[in-house]
Amino acid sequence: MRKISKYHDLYVFLDNITGDTVSLSFEKIEYIVNDKLPKSAYQYSAWWANGENSHAHVSAWQDSGYKVEEVKIGEYVVFTKTKIR
Repeated sequence: MRKISKYHDLYVFLDNITGDTVSLSFEKIEYIVNDKLPKSAYQYSAWWANGENSHAHVSAWQDSGYKVEEVKIGEYVVFTKTKIR
């Protein structure tokens, strides 16, 4: 991950996962980052979109080798491994 951000601990968490897929509740993600997710994360699936690493939250999962596979807004996010280390 290029820079330290609010989502750095999410990067560290995902970077230490050995499985190909991990499902995290919104509550668990907030526990990991030690902060509430923004309202937009609860309102818009686009907040969880994969793509350019222009946003710190996107960098957190992409730099750790994951992509968002599925989102149930307000409930959970499924991350899937995109690269082999």
